[in-house]
Amino acid sequence: MYRAKIIYTKKNKMNNELNVFIKIQPFVDGIKKDLLNKNDMYVTEMRMYSKTVPEMESLLKLSGETTIIGPKLVTIKVNYLNIYKHIIII
Repeated sequence: MYRAKIIYTKKNKMNNELNVFIKIQPFVDGIKKDLLNKNDMYVTEMRMYSKTVPEMESLLKLSGETTIIGPKLVTIKVNYLNIYKHIIII
């Protein structure tokens, strides 16, 4: 897992900052890769952030609660030689 600060400029020419955590699915053979792939941890986490957490927030919003309970999920599947090998979660 990595932490990054993204600095970008919009049309208004003002710099904006965004702090993000970046998780990269292990791709080097070893126990870490085997353990995480065996339990589908990245698939479970993506499902949680893309479906379950937004549904929970929607239900809370119906009762007047506006708390954000989870991060917004951005996933990237890196295509290398037409094989999706690396899953990156931001």
